[in-house]
This record gives sequence, C-alpha cells and structure tokens, in this order.
Amino acid sequence: MKRFKIILVALVAATMIQAVPITANAKTNNDTSKSIVTQNTVSDKTIKIIDIQIEAKNGSDITAKVQQALDVARDFAMDSVPYRIIIPKGTYTISSALEIYSNTQICAEGAHIIKQSFSGGMLRTAFPKGENKLYGYSGYKNIKIVGGIWDGNAESQKYGEGKCKVFSSFRFAHATNITLENLSITNNVGSHHLELGGIDGATITGCTFEGYKDGGISGGKEAIQLDVMYSPEVFVGYPAFDDTPCINVKISNNTFKNVNRGVGNHTAVNGVYFENVEVTNNIFENITQQSILALNWKDCNISNNIMRNVGSGVDFKYMEPTLYNNPKVGSTNIDSQSKSTISNNIISISSSANENLPYIFGIRAWGTTINEANNSNSILEGNYFVEGVDIFNNNITSLGRIDAGISGKLMNDSKIYNNIVDFSNSKGNENSRGIYLRQSNNNTIENNTCHQINGTGGNGIHLSASDKNIIKTNTITDCTGNGISLNTYSNENQIIGGNVLGNSVNGISLNSSSANTVKNISDVKGNGNYGIIISNSSSSNKVIGVKVDSNKKSGIAVSGSSSSNTLTNNVSKNNGGNGVLIYNSANNIVSASSFSANKNYGLTISGNSRSNKATLCNSNNNKKGQAVITGKSSNNNVDVIKTDNKAKGTLPSIPQGVKLGGRTSTKIKLQWSKSENASGYYVYRKDNNGIYKKIKTIEGNSILSFIDSGLTPNKSYSYRITAYYKSNGNVINSSYSKTVSYTTLLKATDKFTGTPTKNTITLKWNKVSGATGYYVYRYDAKSNSYKTLITFNNENSISVRVTGLNPNTKYTYKVMAFKKTNSGTLKGDISKALSVTTKK
Repeated sequence: MKRFKIILVALVAATMIQAVPITANAKTNNDTSKSIVTQNTVSDKTIKIIDIQIEAKNGSDITAKVQQALDVARDFAMDSVPYRIIIPKGTYTISSALEIYSNTQICAEGAHIIKQSFSGGMLRTAFPKGENKLYGYSGYKNIKIVGGIWDGNAESQKYGEGKCKVFSSFRFAHATNITLENLSITNNVGSHHLELGGIDGATITGCTFEGYKDGGISGGKEAIQLDVMYSPEVFVGYPAFDDTPCINVKISNNTFKNVNRGVGNHTAVNGVYFENVEVTNNIFENITQQSILALNWKDCNISNNIMRNVGSGVDFKYMEPTLYNNPKVGSTNIDSQSKSTISNNIISISSSANENLPYIFGIRAWGTTINEANNSNSILEGNYFVEGVDIFNNNITSLGRIDAGISGKLMNDSKIYNNIVDFSNSKGNENSRGIYLRQSNNNTIENNTCHQINGTGGNGIHLSASDKNIIKTNTITDCTGNGISLNTYSNENQIIGGNVLGNSVNGISLNSSSANTVKNISDVKGNGNYGIIISNSSSSNKVIGVKVDSNKKSGIAVSGSSSSNTLTNNVSKNNGGNGVLIYNSANNIVSASSFSANKNYGLTISGNSRSNKATLCNSNNNKKGQAVITGKSSNNNVDVIKTDNKAKGTLPSIPQGVKLGGRTSTKIKLQWSKSENASGYYVYRKDNNGIYKKIKTIEGNSILSFIDSGLTPNKSYSYRITAYYKSNGNVINSSYSKTVSYTTLLKATDKFTGTPTKNTITLKWNKVSGATGYYVYRYDAKSNSYKTLITFNNENSISVRVTGLNPNTKYTYKVMAFKKTNSGTLKGDISKALSVTTKK
C-alpha cells in the first residue's frame, strides 16, 4: 500500500505534539514511490495548518493522490485546523476534476498541472450528492489555492480544441471565503477560467488568466465569472437555485491576457445585486470583448486597472433584456442606486480585436428599456435606470474603431469628471462620441478633456433626450463633429465654462432642444461651421457671457424655426460669416452683446424671421456692415448701439450735428443732419432716474427737427437721437447720436405793474425763481425795438422808479429775469409788454 506523508505546520511554537499514523490508498499507474502518512496534532490558542505533502514523479498523473488528500481534509479539516495540500514543483497531469471541501488549501507553487481530455474543469467545490442542496452561502467555506500553473491544455494537439470539451477551469459555488493567490489558469476552452456562483467573500490576487479558445461557443465568456445561482443552465451542478449572488469580492493585481472577457457576469436576476465587488490594479491585455462586464453591481470599485489592446473597457449595466431573469425567490426589489466608482483606469481600445463588436467603448454605464419587442424573459416592462456612478480620472484612447469613450444610457444622478478621452490614433469610426449620454438626467460632466473624437459625426460631448445635466469646464478640441451637442429633446441642461476649440463642424450645437443654458465659456474658437448653433425648433435656450471667435461661418446662429431664445452679453468676433445670424426663426432676443471684425455683418436677420429683437449691442468694423435684415423677415426690431457709423446693409448712419434750434422756459427745439438709409428718427430724453426713454418717433427722412414742450423752467435736459430703417414691419436702429444737454429759460414774471405820476412811472414785478437779476426794457419808437433801460444784478431788485418823463405820454416796458452761471448769462422768458401813460 502506497502512503503519503502528513506534516504539521504551526503558526507559533507548539506546546504539545502527539503523532497518530494514518494510511491512505494513493496508487497510480505513473507513481511507484513509497511514502509514510503521519498526522500531527498541535494544541495552541492560534490556528494551525495541517500540511499534506503530495509525493509524485515529474510528468505523472496526480489526480488520485490529490483527491485522496482532499478527501482526508474533507473528513478532518476544521475552521480552527485547516488542511493544506502541497503539490511539489514539477509538471503533472490530471485526468478528472478535483473536488475540494471546506477549510482546505492547495499550495502548488512551482507546479504545472495540465488538464487531460475529460469532461469538466480542473478544480471545483464538490457537487451535492443525491437530493441534497446547498443554500445561500452555506455550502463551503475557507478554501484557498496558492500558486501553480493550471493549464486547460486548449493548445495541445492531443487534448486541444475540438477534442477537449467546453469547461470552466475552476468552479466554486454556495461558499464563503474563497482565496486564489499567485497562480495561473491558462488555456480555457469555451467557458471561464474561474467561475464563482453564490460566493460571499472571494479574494483573487496576483493571478494570471491567459489563453482562450471558443470551443464553438458563440459570444465568448469571462475569465472570472461572478454568477448568481439562478438555474442549472446558469450554474450547472449546484442546487439549490435560490438567486444567491456573489458579494464581497476583491480582484486585484492580476493579469488577464488573450481572453475573451476579463471579469464579470453575463447573467443577472432582476432586483438581485452583486455588492461590494472591487476590481483594482489589474492588467487586461489583448481582450477580445469587454475587460469588465458588470451586471447589477452595487457599492463597487473598479479602479487603477490598465487595459491594453482591448475590445472595450468597463461595461456597467443595470438590466439587459436577454441576460436578466425574474427572481425565483421572493419579489423583485429594484434599487437603481449603484453607489459605484470607476476611476483611474487606463484604457486603450484595440486596433483589430473588436471588429465584430456591435458597440465599442471605453466605459459605459447603461440602464435599459424593457418592452414587448425585446422582453424574451418576461421581465416587468418599463425603464430601468442606473444611478450613482462616479466615473473619474480615467484615460481612454483607441487605435481602432470606437463608438464612445464614456457612454451613459438611462443613467441618472452620476458624475463624469477629470477624464481624458483621446481618439487621435483611432481609425474607421462612425458617429463616434467622446462622452455620450442618452435618456440620462441630473448628471454632472466636469473637467473632462475630449480630443480628436473622429469619424462621421465625431462629437466631443453628445447628449440625446437627456435633461438637467451640468456640462462644466470641459476642454473639447479638434473633433470631426461638434464640440458639444445637445440633441433630440435634451432640455434644461447647462453648459458652463471650459473651451471648445478647432472642431470640424460646430463648437456647440443645440438641436431640437429647449431651455438649455450656455454660459461663461471663454473660448468657442476656430470651429469649422458655427461657433454656437441653435436649430431645428429649439426654444427658450440662453447663451450668456460666451466669447465666440474665428469660426468659419457665423459666430452664433439661430435657425430652423427656433424661437424665444436669448443671447446676451456675448462677444462674437473674427468669424467668417456674421457675428450673429438669425434665420427662419422668431421671437429671439439678442442683447448687450458685441460683434466685431466679422467678414459679413455684425448681425443678420434673414429668411422668414419674425418678431426678433436686438438691443444694447455693439457692432463695429464688420466687413459688410453692422446689421442687416433681409428676405421675407418681418416685424423685427434691432437697436444696435455704438457702431462705427458705416451705413451698410439696412443699418442707417448715426444722426450727426445735433444742436439747439431754440428754447423757452418750457420748450427746447432740437435740429440735426440727415442720416443715410433712415426711414425716420427716434428722440430719447433722459428721465429723473438717468434712463433714456423714447419721447418721439419721427416718420420720414425729411423732418430733421423736434420741439420738446411742457418742460420745467430753468432745468437741464439731455437728449440723443437714433435713425431707424423700417421695412415690412422690421425696424433696425442706428447707434445713438452724441448726447446734447440744454437748460430751459427762466420763466417770465407772473405779475408786472406800473404806477404813473406827471413825470414818473414806478414799475414793479414779482420775483422769478432762480433769477440773479433782471433786465428792464423800454420801447423805442424811432428804432422800433426794445432797448435796455436798466440792469439789476440783484435777485431782490423787483421795482424801479423811472423819472424825467413827459406828462400825458404813453410808455411801454418789458422785464426779463436772468441767471449768471459759470458758462455765462442764461436769460429768461421776457414778460408781456406793459403800457403806462403819465398824468397831465
């Protein structure tokens, strides 16, 4: 009878040792060596490990010896005294699957173990016998595998593809505390290198998973599969199928190479979640499909991984019609809040391995819509969202075709920030997106860089049917489509700050979208069409405080029946078209903006545009002119302020030569020179609050004066005038003229009397408010004019006695108040004539 030797290893010094011999059959056709079996028991407060040393010849089949040792561990291992089976260095084969039980370890450091051609994998937790079932996580516990190359032998001509049946190399189910360290599982056929189903607490670290043949199985599989115990079709051999998922899994510092997918699950149960899964610091290289496929993961961390030459990066989903099932146990409890992180990953999409994938991405976080058309598994129909995903500090590049760097669908309340998406080396893209959200709401997209997103429609950031998202301080450069695009009823989003530079189509596009705000962007520059375009019935959008510079067409365009949009406090300069273009659109407002050095006009309203308004804008040095209204446009009103006075297009020139034509104590007359292109003039007067208000509209270009009446005496008034052009209900104003200010005269005294004697007349008058003196005039018949009789430089001098007069003679007098100022003497209105006859 062959024997093998059992050796005790204690973690601390032993206090009592008792040797008990045990024998076990271990005969094989390949090993005729002798060994002794000895079991040692240690009594101590710490956990002890019983080592079972396998003795085998290099190249031999060790199946029976290892399984015999595993069976001993099954019978004697305990939580406090685990067993460790040690496989020596060398190359060995196994001819059937090994079954492992609780409290058992395998150490295979330096061993190369090769699978022969048999059905099933290499190592698994034991199948339950007969009618027995395993429930929840209660089947097995405390299993650890360290070291070794576990070779599925897919490449071998003797046992390889076409001969080996499809298998998962390692399988563990209904268990807790599973550990794999520093081992390699290679050359799998058609399934998984490691398959975990219903596991609470798994640690996989320092391992390599390499080599995969599809074995005729379409779709491919994950190297590490985290499964839910749903059905025998999902995880054969391990009833009960009670919907137990994997939780508390740590996968770190491993290498995945030349496999179909790296880590994940392709089956899920609606409302059942894989919680607390960490995939960190791993290397994924030459992966055909996704590096990580996560269905229904919650409280998870996917970070600091390197993914080189992969079909796609991280696929994070909450629902997939063909991969989800209704729960077998209990009711569905949907919780969309994932509370998961995808961060600090370096993802490089392959140049060739992904040719047949329907959708290629760096990171995607998707919910889905279940409806009658796609509901093959009778899932409750409706929208299934994924929420609370933080995606940050990732670097995503591509060498081949790619659809999106970061993609969200039915993703809400999540954050995408500090990522770099660079497709400068990518080829063959169609409708590529740097960051792409569909039907996704209340997300923040902040401080990302999207560079050279290429292919047809290569947009840097693209939102479709998505509401209330914040797009903040991103840098979008050199994309072949739009820099930022809000499309297909994306509403109430905010685009704030950042730079949008050198994109081939538009800098920012709002298409069929409403109530969005674009504000405080320092540079929308050098884009191939428009800097900003609002189109296709977009409404109630706001563009505020944006600098638009050197775009090939117009700086800002509103077109395609878009309405009620507001453009304010923007600067649009050096563009190849207009500063602002409004085309076939209505009820839009342009205000407090500046247009300069554009190759067409500062502002153009054209097509069939109606009831648009522009006010308080600056338009200077635009090549064709400062503003124009053309086509069938009607009822538009443009008030362009501070132009260079070039009367081009339909903008009239600024009124010149505004001056005083006359005044009284209650009237001021203004006069000015004719303006080019003017249909009339508006006269504005500053009110008591310092605001200029229109007081007169003059129709026609022949009336070049205006009398402002009903004024207060001795009060200064300020005026300015604009010319306007009017046609088909459109009104376009010139800039304001220079401001002029004039003061009304002092009023005439309201009482003037004379008392005569034979040779004198005493004149008296009421005091005039504001006067500093008075002139007294007497009519001179010889000259037929009034001549100054006396001047009083005292406001209180309100009477005079005129002497030396002839008896019985009529004399006529007038009196006028005046006011001395620093700039001269301001005269008042002269009184009515007073005739007095001296006595006989």
